[in-house]
Amino acid sequence: YEGRKALIVRDPAYDAAGRFEGWFKILEEGRRLPAALAAALALDAWLWLEPSERAGERGFAFAATVLRQRGLAAAHLPALGLGLRRGKFRWSPHQALGGRVAGLLDAFAEAAAFGQADCDRLSLARAEMLRKCEGRRGTSKLAELVDLFVASPLVTVQLAAARLQVSPQAVEAM
Repeated sequence: YEGRKALIVRDPAYDAAGRFEGWFKILEEGRRLPAALAAALALDAWLWLEPSERAGERGFAFAATVLRQRGLAAAHLPALGLGLRRGKFRWSPHQALGGRVAGLLDAFAEAAAFGQADCDRLSLARAEMLRKCEGRRGTSKLAELVDLFVASPLVTVQLAAARLQVSPQAVEAM
């Protein structure tokens, strides 16, 4: 085990504190900009400065947090990285700042479009499942089970039984 500790590679010249300070300065400068532009600048600065040696993906969460703090995503953190994966733009430090920010804004739009399509798909699935609930008894919990499936990414029999206050056998029968 002691030999494995020696294998951890760290750059002694890596100034994480200084890089974080630079990123925070850019974040502060973005406070007076529109939310999407501030988030794009925050993400670009994170990717450019690399304030953390091992957590490059955190920049996407921080940019999404900027959008959430500004009220553009009140209920969730948008999956901004998804927009970069699905879109044509590929971020590179060799591009000009304007091109990088414009590309990130396009990626944000791609992520928003994908999120909207996902919401539409879930809404359609919910409506279809609720049609199956029509004509059931008034005490049926099937409609509540449908809402649980739509609201949660993972539903187990035990979770559904606890939330609906029914037995696991009743959940399996539904």
